Amino acid sequence: MYTMVPEAPSRSFCLFGPRATGKSTWLGQHFAAARSFDLFETYVLHELRAHNDYARLGCALSYSRTASGVEVDFVWSRGKQNVAIEVKSSPVWKREYDAGLAALAEAAPLTACHGVYGGKDRLVDGKLKVLPVTEFLDRLYAGKILG
Repeated sequence: MYTMVPEAPSRSFCLFGPRATGKSTWLGQHFAAARSFDLFETYVLHELRAHNDYARLGCALSYSRTASGVEVDFVWSRGKQNVAIEVKSSPVWKREYDAGLAALAEAAPLTACHGVYGGKDRLVDGKLKVLPVTEFLDRLYAGKILG
């Protein structure tokens, strides 16, 4: 048996190995923000699916990619309602995050555009509403996103 000490990677990397070997601890020590982004989008996806099923909304959930390659994380649709949702784990919403939503809004009829992020402030820019994840989920469960 031998002990291996991982070195900080210079680019991208993948941690794998048996459970309870300290991977999460090492990751947290060397990349403090890493824990906040690894499953953020998956968490929002889970909540969208769970609410859709629980409230029996019958919505279709998909993603969008324009011809130029710009993507939107989720498009939640039911009948003539189409809600675009972009998810970012960042504590600060950057204007560049709006690109996919703006491109989709030009190409398709959208009922609403939402940005969901890890920050604390609500931002509104025309049709785009950027909400902290907790506020987004509160509005989702209250039927104010797609009810």
